[in-house]
Amino acid sequence: MNKFKLLVFCFVSSALFLSCASRPPFQEKDSNGIGYEVKDIQSPSNFQTSATLPASTNNNYLTKYAWRSVGEVCAQRGFNFFDFSSPETTSTRENKVLVNTIGYCFKESTRRGLGITFKPSKVGLEVEHLNNKQNSSLKVKDIVLEIQGKKVATTTDVKQVVYINTAKSSVDMAVIRDGKNIKIVEPISVLAGFNFDHEYLKALRKWTN
Repeated sequence: MNKFKLLVFCFVSSALFLSCASRPPFQEKDSNGIGYEVKDIQSPSNFQTSATLPASTNNNYLTKYAWRSVGEVCAQRGFNFFDFSSPETTSTRENKVLVNTIGYCFKESTRRGLGITFKPSKVGLEVEHLNNKQNSSLKVKDIVLEIQGKKVATTTDVKQVVYINTAKSSVDMAVIRDGKNIKIVEPISVLAGFNFDHEYLKALRKWTN
């Protein structure tokens, strides 16, 4: 085999390897530590999935993998609907990535997500955009410190409060507005959307197979 053919062979082989490595099979954690595992938080309907995957995993695939892990757990536990937080990814020393995702399961369709876009601030969450302006008591640049007495620093904190208080029509907020501390009442529908079902889980299965 001449040098040119050897270079081509090595290039193609490397490309194929990286392609395979970027889409590891969906599975529960195996003996090599690849796959996902589950840890309950408050109940069987609220948990965290942790997926350990090769560092070369495609970012889009990695996100779908994390979301599917939540959907599969909810389906296995007899729930019809599910929701998840944004995956949080960290690198490990073994040339792998650890992806943590908070999962929520529901028997019936309920509210999920956030109708408000937040960004982190030094003391809480700043309102960056209102997706449902007509119903919100918040204003852009407000800084949310607490919701229902719980301090919030991430959107996952907000979603957990929404999850716990789904049956309520509104929640109390401690907010900084124009440098002043105020209290407001926010309709919970402004913070929420709708959750995912088995049809979306089927799509996630297709995307991660």
